[in-house]
Amino acid sequence: MTPDEEFARDELLYYVNTLNRIAINLRMYGLFALITTLFNLFVVLMSLMRLLSGFNVSAVSAILTVSAILLCVGFDQARRRGEVIYGEVTDELHRRAYLEGELERGQPLQYRVSIKTFVTATDMPLMPGKLGPLAYIAFNLATLCGYAFLYRNAMSL
Repeated sequence: MTPDEEFARDELLYYVNTLNRIAINLRMYGLFALITTLFNLFVVLMSLMRLLSGFNVSAVSAILTVSAILLCVGFDQARRRGEVIYGEVTDELHRRAYLEGELERGQPLQYRVSIKTFVTATDMPLMPGKLGPLAYIAFNLATLCGYAFLYRNAMSL
C-alpha cells in the first residue's frame, strides 16, 4: 500500500469515526430535547391543576422552552454537518468499490455500522423526519403561550 493510499484510508476512517460521534451527539440532543419538552408540559399541567405553587411557572416554562429551542437548533446543526460527511464518505466508498475493484470484498463492518447508526440518529425521538426539531419548537412555544393564556383567563375570573 502506498503512502497516499494509507493516508486516504486513515482519512476515511477519521470521517467515519466523526460520523459516529455526530450520531451520538444527535441522540443526546434529541433525548435532552424530549426530556425538556416533557418537563415543560409537566410543570405547566401541574400548575394549571393547582398542584404547583410557590414559584413563577411562567419563568420556568420560558427557560425550558428556550432550552428546548437551543437543543433543537444544536440537533439540526449537527445533523446538517453529519449529512455533509455522510455524503462524502458514501461517495468515497462507492468510488473505491467501483473504480478500484473492492466490490468483491465489501466495506469494513465499522464503516457500514457507523453509516447506518448516523442515518437512524437523524430523527428526533417521537418525531420522525426533518421537521422533527421544528415540531418540538412549536410544541414548546404552544405550551408556553397556552399556559400564559389560560393563566391570564383563570386570574380574571
